[in-house]
Amino acid sequence: MAAATQVMKQKRSCEDDENVEETQKVKKKRKVAENDIWENQQKAKILSEKKKPHLSAAVFGEDCEISYDQLYQFLKYAALGKRHDAAQPSWCRIHHRRRLAGVAVVVLCGVSQLHFDRFYMQFKNLRKTFKHRFCLPPSSDGFMEKLCGAGINDNPQISRQVTQKDPIIQKYGEERHGLSRYVLTLEEMHLNDYPLEDVSNCSHFVCTHGQGPVMDSSPLFGLDCEMCLTDKGSELARISVVDASGQCIMNELVRPKLPIRNYLTSYSGITEELLLPVTTTLADVQVQLKKLLPAHAVLVGHSLNFDLRALEMVHPNVIDTSLLFARKGGKRFKLKFLAKAVLGKQIQPTDGKGHDPTEDAKCALELAQYFINQGPRKVAELNLEARLQQERETGNRQNCPLPHQENGVRKPTQSLLDILCSVGQKTFFLGGQSEAASYNCQNHISSLNKQVLQRALEEIPRSSFSVIQLCLGLQQDTPHQVAETVSKLQRPITEVTLDCEMLVKELERDADNEGVLYLSGLGKTQSETDLREKLGYLKDLNAVFVPRDPRTGKRRNYCFLKFQTPESVRRALKTIEEERDRGSKLQSRMALTPARLHKWFCHVTQNGGKLAVSQPLLKAPFPEKKKTFALEQDLKKAMKAFDHRIKKLYQGLPDHMLCVILLPGTNSSVSTRSYIICLAVCYLTVSESLHGFGLLGIKGDNPPLEAPNCNHSF
Repeated sequence: MAAATQVMKQKRSCEDDENVEETQKVKKKRKVAENDIWENQQKAKILSEKKKPHLSAAVFGEDCEISYDQLYQFLKYAALGKRHDAAQPSWCRIHHRRRLAGVAVVVLCGVSQLHFDRFYMQFKNLRKTFKHRFCLPPSSDGFMEKLCGAGINDNPQISRQVTQKDPIIQKYGEERHGLSRYVLTLEEMHLNDYPLEDVSNCSHFVCTHGQGPVMDSSPLFGLDCEMCLTDKGSELARISVVDASGQCIMNELVRPKLPIRNYLTSYSGITEELLLPVTTTLADVQVQLKKLLPAHAVLVGHSLNFDLRALEMVHPNVIDTSLLFARKGGKRFKLKFLAKAVLGKQIQPTDGKGHDPTEDAKCALELAQYFINQGPRKVAELNLEARLQQERETGNRQNCPLPHQENGVRKPTQSLLDILCSVGQKTFFLGGQSEAASYNCQNHISSLNKQVLQRALEEIPRSSFSVIQLCLGLQQDTPHQVAETVSKLQRPITEVTLDCEMLVKELERDADNEGVLYLSGLGKTQSETDLREKLGYLKDLNAVFVPRDPRTGKRRNYCFLKFQTPESVRRALKTIEEERDRGSKLQSRMALTPARLHKWFCHVTQNGGKLAVSQPLLKAPFPEKKKTFALEQDLKKAMKAFDHRIKKLYQGLPDHMLCVILLPGTNSSVSTRSYIICLAVCYLTVSESLHGFGLLGIKGDNPPLEAPNCNHSF
């Protein structure tokens, strides 16, 4: 019995050992599997990090300025890839473009490169957020139109800024609606003298079958009539109807009942010879039109009440484009103006041959379709009232130049936003500078910018391409304040010429100066190629830039060296210091002045600018000093507000969205007047053309590397 018990114990012990061993094997396998999963996750994470969209720009020294066309091509490629003739730009490459969440362009109207450099400390967030920067020529008149369309350009008289006071916004609100929202109500038809069944003078009129309910899917038909003058008054002489696709489905000449007293040929295009063989009567047209229109059809025309009265017909569902594009005080835009301003078409020529009713019917239909598809806000952004005023001020409208003309007809410029809409991308545009220009109150301008920002935060995440404009809004007849900028440009910057030690540190850490050394003591003037050979002992040297004297064109005795990494900069500083110990006259430190500033200063001098040491500001009259100080404080506040708003906007962007900040500057074509810019030590007279500036960044991309902590002096 004891032996049997012993055997059983041994057997159980063996089973337990086997179970433990099996458990350990299972745990080991599980651990291996978990390790494999973790390793795969890490690999996927690393791979994902590598495939994040990012930028690599190659702008330095003489190459720091790009054209507006290059900028347009960059934005086009960012949004479309290689479609629509877009190509990867050479000056700034977008890696893993397909992973971009979208593009947001923010335009700070009235702000230039000069403002950015003068109020450097106020742009704290802009400097730290955007690593890639570039220079631009003065504001281009065609760039914004090419980007956003004919409804927007840099002409301060035409803007797409929208306010609640706009009659279109007051009437329809801002959101898009279906076509049923724009069909005239019974009250509106009464007020605008439309023929109705319950009106006594319309008792003999023929009613169409338009009794069905109007829906957003109801078919649209464009209609236009031409009349002649008889003893009765205006009688129908021609009718044209087009369907929703713009195809003419009815075009009939009609013989009036009474003898014709005036053919009104210059308007109607009708002549005696044209009507001579015609036998079609008004009754024939009424029967034909009743058969043509379905029950829920919506007729579209311009001042359609006159056409329906000439037809002696009643139709309850109409969209009148003369009322749709609302104006203040009950005024109406003419069809010819709307065709030109909205559709880019030239209709109703003044050659005496009269109007083409098919063309007018199609034009009215397209205007209604544009309004329905784009919505009231987009239409209001065209600022038609300002365009009409500008057209009147030009005098002879026929002499107004129309871009992209072919056979006398304007072909509308297809903007980038138009192209994106055509391929199904959602776009968003908001803002403008001229709305603010009509107000003198800086607080109101600030409120407008705040409204623009608030709406942008709502719309940008839902759009693939957005353009936002914020305005500076300071009065144009005040001098631009740029203080110590010239001090930076006249000579190399040292701690002595700076405001404080904090500014030195900020400049050293700035993305413009990342990986850049300032090198002085070159002695005899040397070219970039010669310097590269001479400095061959410096590893990872990417580029050399030697500024030129803007007056003489001679090279300076200092240069800027661009290196691959901050570590390369540290090694270069150490190497140059060692060479100096051996007797070299070269001196180096981290760059404080961006190389692009020298390029800008050359532009100022070459384009009418003049630097002249004059009466010190301290000796200027007290009122002038007071005015200058007040303006500088206003500008500081404005720049700081811009910086804060862009920070808030950037934080609201989705990850992997490309953000482009444009400071377009100003163009002297706006005015020939020059400004006197007050400086701390002298006066600087420059032309009004101020060069632009741009900053690029992708939300979630690696932030700029910190500059090495080096305190080498000159």
